[in-house]
Amino acid sequence: MAITTTGSAGIAAEVRQHYNKNLLYFARPALVHTLYSQKGVIPGGMGKTVNWRRFTKLSAATTALSEGVTPNETAMVQVNISATVAQYGSYFLFSDVVTVASIDPILDSATELLGQNAGETLDTIAQTAFNAGSNVRYAANRAGRSSVASTDTFNDTEARRIRRQMASNNVPMINVGGTSCYVAVIHPNVVFDLQGTSNYVAIGQYSDPDNIYRGKVIDLYSIKFFESSNAKVFTGAGASSIDVYSTLIMGRDATGQVDIESLGLQFIYKGSASGGTSDPLNQRQTSGWKASYAAVILNDTFLLRFESAVGS
Repeated sequence: MAITTTGSAGIAAEVRQHYNKNLLYFARPALVHTLYSQKGVIPGGMGKTVNWRRFTKLSAATTALSEGVTPNETAMVQVNISATVAQYGSYFLFSDVVTVASIDPILDSATELLGQNAGETLDTIAQTAFNAGSNVRYAANRAGRSSVASTDTFNDTEARRIRRQMASNNVPMINVGGTSCYVAVIHPNVVFDLQGTSNYVAIGQYSDPDNIYRGKVIDLYSIKFFESSNAKVFTGAGASSIDVYSTLIMGRDATGQVDIESLGLQFIYKGSASGGTSDPLNQRQTSGWKASYAAVILNDTFLLRFESAVGS
C-alpha cells in the first residue's frame, strides 16, 4: 500500500518553512482523438456491450427491367459493430498529516493531476482503438510501414491524395462550426512538415478568429488538422528503424465512444473519517477517478490512417 506521508520521497520538501510557492506546470498533451466521435451511453441494467448498426450501400441498379417480368428482390445487408465497456481508474492515498503540514494545496494539486491522468488515459484508449483500422495509406505510396523511409514525409501532395481518397469513397464530412470538412489528428512533429507546404495557412491568419478550435493548427484541402502529442507513433517500425507517425483522418460517424450510465467519468474523494474500522484512527484519505469506457471504429472506410516519417 503506497501511502503518501510527510516523509515520502518528493513530499519532504513540502514541509520546509519557506520556499517558492509557484508549483511547476506539468506537460500535458491535447486530448483530441474523440472530439468528433459518436457518443453513446449504455442505460443501467442493459449490460456492458453496445451495438451500432448500419446497412451497406446498394450498388447502382443499371440493368434494365424486362417488360412484364418481376426482377429478383434486393437483400438488405446489415453490419453490426460492438464495443464492450471496461473500467479504468487511479487514485492517491494520503495521510491525515500531509494535507495539514504541507505548504502546497496537496488535494487541489492531486485533483489536477488526476484530471489530466483521466483525460489522457481515455484519449490513449481511443487512440489505440482508432489506429487498429485496416484503411491505411503510407507516405510516398510505400507498400507497408517497414518500408517508410526517412524522406517519406507528409507534404502538400500527400494531403491532396488523402482528400481525393476520402471524397472518392463518399466519406461524409463533419460539421465543424458551420464548415463541412474532414478532421485529422496529427502529431506536432508531422505539423512541422506540413508547415512547409505551399498552401499552409497558420492559425493566426484565419479571417474569422472565432473559428478557432482547441488544438486546431492547419486547414488544408477541406481537412482540419488538430494537433496532439498523444498521436500514435510506431517507434522504430520504419525502414532503418526510424519512427513512423500516424495521422488519423476521419469523416462523420467514423468512430464511436461509450460509457455506462452513472458509471461515466467521476472523481471520488474519501476523507480521513470515511474508513470505518479499516482506519480506526482516521489517518488516511484518498482522491481518485474512475470511468467506464470503450472506443471503437464504426466505419473503417470513413477513418483513414496515414503513416509517414518526419523531417529533421
